[in-house]
Amino acid sequence: YNTQLSEDLSRVILRCMEKNKEKRYQSAGEVRSELTRIEKGIPTTEKVIPKRKPITSREITVTFGLKKLFIPALVVAVLVIAAVVIWQLLPKKEAPSLPAGKPSLAVMYFENRTDVQDLDKILVDMLTTNLSRIEGIEVVSSQRLFDILRQLGKQDIESIDKSVATQVATQAGVKTMLTGSIIKVGEKVRITSHLANVQTGAIIGSEQVEGDKIDEDVFAMVDDLTEKIRTHLGLVSEGIAQELKIADVTTNSLEAYKHYQKGLDSLMRFRLTAAVKEFQEAIDIDPFFTMAYVWLASAETGFGTRTFNPLFDLSPVREKLELAKKYSHKATEKEQMMIDVETASFNREYKLAFSLAKKLIEKYPNYKYGYYYLIWMYSLKLDFENLKNVCDRLLEIDPTDGMAYNMLAYANAWRNNPPGVISALKKYKAVQPDEWNPYDSAWETLMLVGKYDEALAYLEEGLRRNAQWNWFHRDAGNTFILKGEPDRARAKYHIYAESSPSEKVLAARYTGYSYLFEGRYKEAENKFRKAVEMAQKEGDVKKEIHARLDLGRILAVQGKHTEAFEEYKTAKKLSWKIYSKNFNPIPLLADYLMGMALVRKGDYEAAQSRAADLKTTVQELNFDSLYLDFYYLLMGELYFTQRKAELLQNTIHKISDVSKLNSAHYRRLAVAGYELQGDLEKAIEKYQSLYNNVMLASYGLPEDFYFFRECSLVNYNIAKIYEKMRD
Repeated sequence: YNTQLSEDLSRVILRCMEKNKEKRYQSAGEVRSELTRIEKGIPTTEKVIPKRKPITSREITVTFGLKKLFIPALVVAVLVIAAVVIWQLLPKKEAPSLPAGKPSLAVMYFENRTDVQDLDKILVDMLTTNLSRIEGIEVVSSQRLFDILRQLGKQDIESIDKSVATQVATQAGVKTMLTGSIIKVGEKVRITSHLANVQTGAIIGSEQVEGDKIDEDVFAMVDDLTEKIRTHLGLVSEGIAQELKIADVTTNSLEAYKHYQKGLDSLMRFRLTAAVKEFQEAIDIDPFFTMAYVWLASAETGFGTRTFNPLFDLSPVREKLELAKKYSHKATEKEQMMIDVETASFNREYKLAFSLAKKLIEKYPNYKYGYYYLIWMYSLKLDFENLKNVCDRLLEIDPTDGMAYNMLAYANAWRNNPPGVISALKKYKAVQPDEWNPYDSAWETLMLVGKYDEALAYLEEGLRRNAQWNWFHRDAGNTFILKGEPDRARAKYHIYAESSPSEKVLAARYTGYSYLFEGRYKEAENKFRKAVEMAQKEGDVKKEIHARLDLGRILAVQGKHTEAFEEYKTAKKLSWKIYSKNFNPIPLLADYLMGMALVRKGDYEAAQSRAADLKTTVQELNFDSLYLDFYYLLMGELYFTQRKAELLQNTIHKISDVSKLNSAHYRRLAVAGYELQGDLEKAIEKYQSLYNNVMLASYGLPEDFYFFRECSLVNYNIAKIYEKMRD
């Protein structure tokens, strides 16, 4: 015990050295947060300098002068121990090695000594893009460098020194890093660059280019510097080398590039609204900026996840990708292949997207976005073994890739491997401790393997880390419903409503689901009516539509079919206030629900007629095949009710991969298929897996009501199957 050491710091050291692994810190973020808190409490006699506004990870400049904080040797010891904790959480792999014998480079930072804001970040992005076009060199992407900075807890630092740059470049597995400065000297602008050996720190080459005006000459200066670096690295082939002009694959407007770079930075930080704004600004300035269209489409669809939602209008996004395709001559070859994959994916042509993604990986085996596409494709194909293999390959390229650990957790969950889930989650949280998604994914995957209490623990930890992640209260409520603790669920929904006033209607609907699960249908009906009133009071038509659809569902469950139909009709009428004539999926959804009510009523002929109308409408409106799922699900319900096993199997086989993964109704019909075929043990197994799959209430078709309704009947239906087995 050392009396010169604070009690807080002593506690950190002792916890890091705990013999019991479970009592140690479980992530790098926990250690960093503790040390930051302690550091803020250390008295100082320094002059207090006002905090500057945080800037992005790529706003990196060289720092000069003395350190502002003296760190005692014992604090250094704490940092060493913390490093050991982090090391234990991550895979025991060396930095990923890039192709043997191939020069590798990371463009790290340029000090900005001009009055042009963000010019350093723009220069880094331009050089990264232009140098990556050179055959025979591997250039680390800006996303990869940002991921490393985030893992180190330095994504928001104002500047870095050479040692941090070397640390990042080493972890990226490159041999050479590029640094430099851009400065205004009189009327001239000068860019100076230095190529340094990452291992030794030795400068292996310096280059300098000049221009007269920044706005006009920066593109030509980047081109000139690219050629000088290519020559220095000996990458000029015999004959005349292609002149690489950055404006040929981006824009010739510095102002447009400023917005584009800000959009990329926001996208990497999952700030999608800000990213959309910046990319749109870039396009407004330069309507031919190809990649601005691509990343705008990605931001508007939540990295493509909204393609799974049939209520989301993809037509504006598809128009942007059509423009990207039209101007694809202003993109690199790799980006052109990426545009093809994105276009196929956003058109819901998933087989084509899968084929194109594989070609992209064959051409560029270290391109992370190519692997991301494969991850989504294998998920849709329910090919969890190959999904795991792709995640493993991605982690060989980048051992700190959060997406890989995230999807590895899902792959293990879908394969019912709890230890694999827990291992992947710990590593995911270790590399992205300050993001919400590791905690959200932990909840979903642990629920999938039946670990309810562990799932709740992750939600509580997430809320302690950031109280703004208030939807975790709703997720906790869903968990308590499935645990058979509806009162605790309703308490959580109340907290959710109070902490997020804009979600009070949604909280009321989920409270209704808790009564639905208990079989208290009248209370559920009252809650859905209340949700309708609240939405009307807010003047929110979209919320009112979904509240009315829930009200119609609960009325149908109670056999009040006439009243249910009125609610569905009202929802259809309201939908034209918020959807266009060219795209309105609510009438399809309402007609599907009417058909389900007719099946429940026993009016099979009317239900089949309703299904036929659905199919005709989808074809006449030229909607893509996802919308035919409403028809197939309704017909499947009809055949299930009529006990027509072969027709049921043939029908649900045609349902899209999206709904096979995300639809509770499809899962129920698949179970029914096993039951009708006499495979009762398989039916029981699938019933049980449906109960834990909270994803079915979150993605794809709007089936949260259906999910909780079916979960409430799981034990009853399994008991009926056991009776059959005894007979």
